Amino acid sequence: MMDPTEKKWIDKYIELRSVYDFSAKLDPKLYFEKKLYKYLQPSGIIYGHPIDLPKEIEIDTTAWPVKERLQVILFESLLASYLLKNNLKGSTAELNSAVIEIESFYNKTSPQLTKKSFFESSKRSEAQILEKLFAKRVSVKAEWNSNFWQGFFHNILLFCDIIVFVEYLNNPKLSSKDLMDYLKNMHIQIIHLLSINLNINKDTKEINVKYFQYFVESTILNKQDKKEASNWHKESYESKFQYNYNKTAWLKRKYLLDLVALSVWADKSVSLLEKEMMAELAQRLNLDKIELDESGFAVESFVLCNWNKVHYLQKKQTYLVLSKRITRRLQNIIEKYSGFIKTEIAENNELIALLKTSQERNLSIEEKNIVRTQLVDILKFVPTFAMLAMPMPLLTIPILLKILPKDMFPSSFNPNSLTVPRNLKRNNIIEG
Repeated sequence: MMDPTEKKWIDKYIELRSVYDFSAKLDPKLYFEKKLYKYLQPSGIIYGHPIDLPKEIEIDTTAWPVKERLQVILFESLLASYLLKNNLKGSTAELNSAVIEIESFYNKTSPQLTKKSFFESSKRSEAQILEKLFAKRVSVKAEWNSNFWQGFFHNILLFCDIIVFVEYLNNPKLSSKDLMDYLKNMHIQIIHLLSINLNINKDTKEINVKYFQYFVESTILNKQDKKEASNWHKESYESKFQYNYNKTAWLKRKYLLDLVALSVWADKSVSLLEKEMMAELAQRLNLDKIELDESGFAVESFVLCNWNKVHYLQKKQTYLVLSKRITRRLQNIIEKYSGFIKTEIAENNELIALLKTSQERNLSIEEKNIVRTQLVDILKFVPTFAMLAMPMPLLTIPILLKILPKDMFPSSFNPNSLTVPRNLKRNNIIEG
């Protein structure tokens, strides 16, 4: 067992984690940064809301306090960055090497957090230094989960640590000043982008301005820069897209798009101006329309997969609205890959046999579950879904038949034969 509230939790975590070759479960065809994104996205750290460790690490965190859980997820995110970058499996020796690299990184970017106090012993291990650092780096207030913007600004910037750490791994010789400038510029870009959304969202602007200012205060900008940034929302948004992202790493561009997608998504309705702003932002970030849809899908699938845990987001959306919106996104994404999916269905003999059988008789619950599983497995090979956690409970047979074009199935296939009338109230996971 591991208790993250006790000393030497990092040593215990490394002992437990060393048994997992997590890289074996990740698509080897994915580029390093996309592989890292896929691994971390379901955890919630990208959205500043720590739900759980990635599923590849089978350590139960449900009883852990929120702050300690976030500390461990942040640590795991840094470990994964190091291991994936160096194509390592995660042995004890490799994990200890990662700890040394993480401590060195924070010593460059946050020396105030690694500094030894007067009362501490003269000799400290890198793991002991990191435990103290994470306790200071992560903060959780009692009210952080009750309001979208309070929760949003509170720990959303933690993912910047991951992005800057990746930059450090790519360029180990970067100086402390280089890394701090990189982090500062990213904070400035985030504030600019959020100020755009705040500026065009007139209905909620007055309410959210104070939270935007709290967000500005949580950045590493100096006092004068923060004072100026807190007023950026007063400017017209047309002048805000001023950054050149041509040489910016994919992970950073994706994070910026996800972050703005989350802030736009926080309102139950998305205005035409917000849609236009998101489309222009994606273009400026050199991300195509599918990647724009993927960001919306990533946010919404994360919330749907963790509906009972994301309290501050529940207040902004209803499950029904979310389900309908994510179904539309699924249709848009699948349309691009329809040729691939059609081929996969045609080559799946077991699935085709069951679909043909359904024309002659009603399939059993077990057979319908096989159809559902086979269709979902095919979707998992679509690049978008290979990158993201799909909301599995939502993907019932009726939903799958709705989002998959009819010409993907045998010509004689009748989709109604796989569904049941609502008034029969059959198994709602398999039947819908």
